[in-house]
Amino acid sequence: MNSSLPEGSDDNDIRPYRLQDVEYILEIALTEKAEITENLSEQQLLEMAQELGISQSILENAVEKWQQRQRRQIRRSRRRRQFQIHFLCYLFVNIFLLIINFIVEGSISWALWCVLGWGIGLGIEAGKTFDWFHPSSQSVNMRQ
Repeated sequence: MNSSLPEGSDDNDIRPYRLQDVEYILEIALTEKAEITENLSEQQLLEMAQELGISQSILENAVEKWQQRQRRQIRRSRRRRQFQIHFLCYLFVNIFLLIINFIVEGSISWALWCVLGWGIGLGIEAGKTFDWFHPSSQSVNMRQ
């Protein structure tokens, strides 16, 4: 046993925590507290930050980053919903055109141009929606 530890303690009582562990532990504790109180006020948030030694300016900066992230998530969700609607329109209209083309001509010819043209546009929209064209999109998506 280490002589610098209080009596009845062992090495397991004093344990270093990584930053990710601390964040996770505090998140669990705050979630449990939130379940009891339902919602926390801005004043309660400020008091918690003060108890943790977090200055008001750092807290305000963190709240601003959180709000920006929330806005990005809302925009991303809207873009995905719009893309889904566009994809369903593409699917149903082009199936209809392919059927018409087959019934009228006995083969599929001109409808393929519609499928191809609209498909290219839809592919570009998919790339924008899912950030395929942004060079750092993979690292951004991994962080979120």
